[in-house]
Amino acid sequence: MDWISSRILIVGKTYPSLSHLHNEVACTGGILSETKELIRLHPIPFRYLSGEQRFKDFQWIRADIVPDSKDPRPGTFRVRLPSITLDGAIESSDRAMRRKYIVECTSLFSSKEALEIAHDKLHSSLGIVQPKSVSRCWLQRRTDRERHEWEEKQRAIMSQGVLVGDEPMAVEFPPVKFMIDWTCTDESCRGHSMGLLQWGIHELYRGLAGDPDRDRKTVDKMESQMDVSTRDVFFFLGNFRAHQGEFGIMQVVSLPKARADDPSQGQLF
Repeated sequence: MDWISSRILIVGKTYPSLSHLHNEVACTGGILSETKELIRLHPIPFRYLSGEQRFKDFQWIRADIVPDSKDPRPGTFRVRLPSITLDGAIESSDRAMRRKYIVECTSLFSSKEALEIAHDKLHSSLGIVQPKSVSRCWLQRRTDRERHEWEEKQRAIMSQGVLVGDEPMAVEFPPVKFMIDWTCTDESCRGHSMGLLQWGIHELYRGLAGDPDRDRKTVDKMESQMDVSTRDVFFFLGNFRAHQGEFGIMQVVSLPKARADDPSQGQLF
C-alpha cells in the first residue's frame, strides 16, 4: 500500500457511529493542502486517539493517507493512525484565514443543486455550500426502535472484546436529530430539510442534560449561528456510503460577516 504523506486542515467531524471493526468511527472532513480539495478521512476512532493526536476544528495535521479502495465515494481516504501529528491551528480569532481556506476550496459549490449535478456527472461526494436563507432549526425525536437497534449493536460490540484502545467505550445514543430547513441561491431551489451530524451540536445537547430548557437553548444556539443576516454560514455536505444519492450536513462553519476591509470579502458568493 502506497501511503501519501499529506498536510490536512481539519474542518470538522461527525458524531461517532458504532462499528464492529473499529468499535466506533467519526467521519472527519479536511481540506488537503496540496490540492485545496475537501476530503473525507474515514474511519477515525477519535476518542481512541492518543492525547497528542487529538485534533480540533481548523487544526493542521500531518498524516499518511491513501484512497479508500473499499469506499466507492471519491475523496474518501484511509489514514494510518500512528502517523497523525498536529501541525499548528487557525484559531477562532483569525476568521479571515478560516474564511480564506473555505472560499478557496475547490469543493465549494454555489448551491446544493450544483453539487447534485456534480454528483450525477462526476460522482462528487463532498461539497461546501453557503445557504441563501435558513428558515427553521428544529429537533426531531428519534424513535424507540432506533434506540433499541443502537443499544443492541452496542451490546454486541462491547461484548466482542478489545479491538482499538484499551477497552471499548460506550457511545451515548443521540435522542434527537438536529434539523435545518434552508434554501440555496439556485433559482430552481424549492428548499431543503436536512440533518446536522456535527459532533459539536451533539456535545452541546448532551451538556444540557437535566435542563428543562434543553431543547429551546439548543435551537436558539443553532439559530444564532445560522443567522445569515449577520454571519457567513457554510454547510459542509457529504453523502452516505449506503445511500450515495443523499447528502447530510456534516459540519456548519459560522463566521461573523466579513467587513469591507477584510481581504477575503471579495471571494464570497
